[in-house]
Amino acid sequence: MYALGEYRKALECFDKVLSIDPKYAAGWSMKCSVLYHLGMYRHALACADKALEINPPSCELTAQVRKMLLSLIQKW
Repeated sequence: MYALGEYRKALECFDKVLSIDPKYAAGWSMKCSVLYHLGMYRHALACADKALEINPPSCELTAQVRKMLLSLIQKW
């Protein structure tokens, strides 16, 4: 398991990448993963939605993660 600080650094990196290319679906998917690990499920869901909006065929795993996030959010 990574340290909290490492996830936060990764999040900063993905924010920079996405500020340069907001249509980079893989960047949104990876940001989704980081936010999930930080317990920020609603924000992760928004990133998953963005990745799927940009390039659905390349985001099969993101679609599965999205379903899991919806389940987690409904439990809260």
